[in-house]
Amino acid sequence: MPEDQNEVTGGSMSLRYNDEWSGLADFLANMIEKYAGQMDLDELPDPDRYYRNKKMLEMYRKYMRLSARARKTA
Repeated sequence: MPEDQNEVTGGSMSLRYNDEWSGLADFLANMIEKYAGQMDLDELPDPDRYYRNKKMLEMYRKYMRLSARARKTA
């Protein structure tokens, strides 16, 4: 079987892709596995909170612009 095709075994499917990106993917996976404990990934900020705050700030800026425009026309 050519190395760049899928390999189906038993009831599960295991993919065997060996293309130009597989070396990079293997390297990244190994680095993440090796350093995940040292990177303290659990201490990263909550992305939902970050995006919520970003959206609130964006809405506040739009409100202030509209409010300023309304005051100028009044």
